[in-house]
Amino acid sequence: MLSGVSDLLLAVMAVVVVGLGLVAAAAVVAWIRLRRRWRALRSSTALRTGVALLGVLRARGAARWHGEAAAGGSADPAVLRLQLWQSVDGAARAVLAAERAGGTVGDLPSLCRRLRSASEDLDRLLALAGGAPLAGPLEGLGRQVADVRDAAGSIRRAALVSAGDAAAARMGPLADDARREVECVTAGVARAGDALGRGRRAG
Repeated sequence: MLSGVSDLLLAVMAVVVVGLGLVAAAAVVAWIRLRRRWRALRSSTALRTGVALLGVLRARGAARWHGEAAAGGSADPAVLRLQLWQSVDGAARAVLAAERAGGTVGDLPSLCRRLRSASEDLDRLLALAGGAPLAGPLEGLGRQVADVRDAAGSIRRAALVSAGDAAAARMGPLADDARREVECVTAGVARAGDALGRGRRAG
């Protein structure tokens, strides 16, 4: 009797230990996945663009709160950060679209990574500048943002040209096939009409 009870207790304990082990393993896997997703989200240009937009809204709201005119110009660090990440995000999306379309992208993905790295450094400097408009020696940051935007625009245009060429290469044969199919169907309908007319005359 006692041995039966002890065996039952051992079995229950074993089930509990295994269950706890499975729960712990699932928790570890979930934690690893969440960390990976958080890292990917934190490094995304979309998130950085959103943060920059919030900075613009906050700066303008603070200016209105204090009864001051919002800068809103190109020398406003918050606006510059928004422009910076919008241009980088636009270039990255254009290169991705070109890749998905089967276009020739060459070194464009590598250029996008370099552009993003340079933008991260510039973004940190702009964040440190705070909400005050850039003036004096800090005006160079505005010129650097303009350089990044020019480079991003060049990358985006090259990617769009590549995507357009790939789409044209696919559309040419498709249009030819459609034209031939229409001609075949039209000829088939004409032949069927002729055959039906001859059958009626014969009848």
